[in-house]
Amino acid sequence: MGEGVTTAPGTGHVLVIDDDPDVALIARLQLELAGLTVTVAGSAAEGVSHARAAVPDLVVLDWMLPDGDGMDVLRELRADPGTAGVPVVMVTARSHESDQRQAWEAGVAGYVVKPFDGPALVGCVREVLGASAELLEDRRRDALRQLDARRERPSDRMSSLVEHTAVSIATTSLDGVVATWNGGAEALYGYRAEEIVGRSIGMLAPEARHDDLVHALERVAAGAPVADIDARHLRKDGSTVSVSACVSPIRDAAGHITGASIISRDVTARKARESLYRGLLEAAPDAMVVVDDRGRIELANVQAEALFGYTRDELVGQPIEVLVPEEHRGTHPGRRDRYFAEARTRPMGQGIDLAARRKDGSVFPAEISLSAIDTEDGRLVSAAIRDVSERKAAEARFRGLVDAAPDAMVIVDRDGRIELVNSQAEAMFGYERGELLDRAVEVLVPPRFRGQHPGHRQAYVDAPKVRPMGAGLELFALRKDGTEFPVEISLSPLLSAGRVSISAAIRDVSARKRAEAVQAAAFEAEREAARQLREVDRMRSDFLSTVSHELRTPLTAIRGFADLLVEQWDATPPEQRLAHVGRIAAAGLRLDRLIQDLLDFTRLERGHLAIDVKAMDLRTLVEESVRQLAVALEQHRVEVDVPAGLVALVDESAIARVLANLLTNAAKFSPAASTITITGADGGDRVVLRVRDEGDGIDPSEQQCVFERFYRVEGNGAHRPGTGVGLAIVKEFTEAQGGEVALSSTPGEGSEFTLRLRAARS
Repeated sequence: MGEGVTTAPGTGHVLVIDDDPDVALIARLQLELAGLTVTVAGSAAEGVSHARAAVPDLVVLDWMLPDGDGMDVLRELRADPGTAGVPVVMVTARSHESDQRQAWEAGVAGYVVKPFDGPALVGCVREVLGASAELLEDRRRDALRQLDARRERPSDRMSSLVEHTAVSIATTSLDGVVATWNGGAEALYGYRAEEIVGRSIGMLAPEARHDDLVHALERVAAGAPVADIDARHLRKDGSTVSVSACVSPIRDAAGHITGASIISRDVTARKARESLYRGLLEAAPDAMVVVDDRGRIELANVQAEALFGYTRDELVGQPIEVLVPEEHRGTHPGRRDRYFAEARTRPMGQGIDLAARRKDGSVFPAEISLSAIDTEDGRLVSAAIRDVSERKAAEARFRGLVDAAPDAMVIVDRDGRIELVNSQAEAMFGYERGELLDRAVEVLVPPRFRGQHPGHRQAYVDAPKVRPMGAGLELFALRKDGTEFPVEISLSPLLSAGRVSISAAIRDVSARKRAEAVQAAAFEAEREAARQLREVDRMRSDFLSTVSHELRTPLTAIRGFADLLVEQWDATPPEQRLAHVGRIAAAGLRLDRLIQDLLDFTRLERGHLAIDVKAMDLRTLVEESVRQLAVALEQHRVEVDVPAGLVALVDESAIARVLANLLTNAAKFSPAASTITITGADGGDRVVLRVRDEGDGIDPSEQQCVFERFYRVEGNGAHRPGTGVGLAIVKEFTEAQGGEVALSSTPGEGSEFTLRLRAARS
């Protein structure tokens, strides 16, 4: 829009660039009353064009414009030698300190936040017009210093962060009375702040565990924070939730402890995973110990209790070195740290004899396999530990005792012929012992690997040592019935009477592989959930910023025109007074619609949407919506082609909100003087209602997103009006009435929203 040049006696020419006609008019009238000459531009392109055609003494610039960013306009003005020295006063609804810093660093000479009063704007403009370049630079530096000072006082930001973080944070007095309660606590426990502030925090603890909280507060009162309290707490609905809580003292300026902060996290999912891990550990045939990256034991199975003589409670929390013989304890932490740094599934102490220590101090030879598990709380290592005392004795004295080994054992000669198998091998592979003896070991290898296996076997015979077969490879074996299964195979050379035989200990790891796959899928699902939460958080942040802008703009119009009427009532002609009042009313309606959208969104968020459908005439509903939105639609032609008697089953209030949002959406995203068309038709068991505009249209890549909460079509990156909840309300309100909504849009030609509502039949 452009309103030309208005000349008034004064000493300065001001260019106002603002897309909101009410705000632009208020700024123009206030500046003209101050004796300044004013030109108004309604877009970035129009403003730059005006500035180049007739260089102003000062520019009043809005940040969010329909065809560009105010900061882009500022850069264009600075890049043109003709306008490079023109001072710019930013007038915007963006009040965040980061926005102000960006503007001052880019070179603005003033920053006014909407809604503003007339004298404040005029005072700022007068001050800038009367200042030298040196004074303007000092002004800019002072503003940045003030922002730096505010940055050093983070209490407000911290308060906002605490309130909106997803982590549960509460504060209490030292006797446990709740003082503050943030949104994360409400989400975790179900209590709103007004329901719990002033009551005892002990209400969250089951009766049997109430003393735990009391003891924690007593320790905090003594100055000792209490970390990592795992407990089950009560929600408002009576259900329980597993939490990990940290209780810390709160001190006043003098350092006295005045209360406690309680930070809680929902660890229900983690506890479920730990339960799964424990179940898998208990099912393992070996002693299993899980260690964290500090070397502390987190889990141990019943086989570990039996093997080492400790109870589970005695092991958990202890350093893993408690199970290491004393003579190796000094070097073990270094080996442990190296494994954590380069963890992979492999046996520990490859090529050396390993030993473990029981509670009674006795030491036994052990075989230990390690596996790394990466969790959200850090890396864990599971150790499968096997007492190989008997096997060692058997290998030293009697080859025949190999049958007592816990794993499937197959012993072959240097040519790969099977010499001996144990009963576990019979059970694992499905052969009788006599069926395997003197056959090539490749009978137990899947056909797809048989071609390469003799070469691998010969390489081992040429350089025999205790090591796993195919380290770093996925290994498989073949049963008699033709089925394959994953295995772990450890090889050992046996020297007897100058002959070399190879002993293979074979373990079926099907169950572990399935567990690893389940675990990997769970971790992947958790990562995806975290990504989605981050995206929702980003969209919510954008939503709050946009709502602030959308609220401040009509407030600016209401305040500005009201101030003009109060200050200039006698000097303002009656027809202009009436025009000002009309603009105040229009801004009020705009504000009311925005607030109604936010209230509707809140109802949807909380599941409080109540629908009561009945047969209603759609033409009557459409005409009433057009009448109520007359001010919002005044710059457009509205054509209604809905036949009388077209009756649908709808909720009167809900369908009114749907129609209002579709019509205002069409008005916002289509140019002035364009046509908005509303048509209706009988579609059998459905009634079809279409709202079409002649706007810019929506790119196909964005069309599937427009009904999502918080989503806003940004187009070329310029500011687009709206909060991102209007079309989400349309979709959810329509579906709640049993209907459907769809979008058809062609970039450059406009958009059409189609409602398919249930028809009312007699």
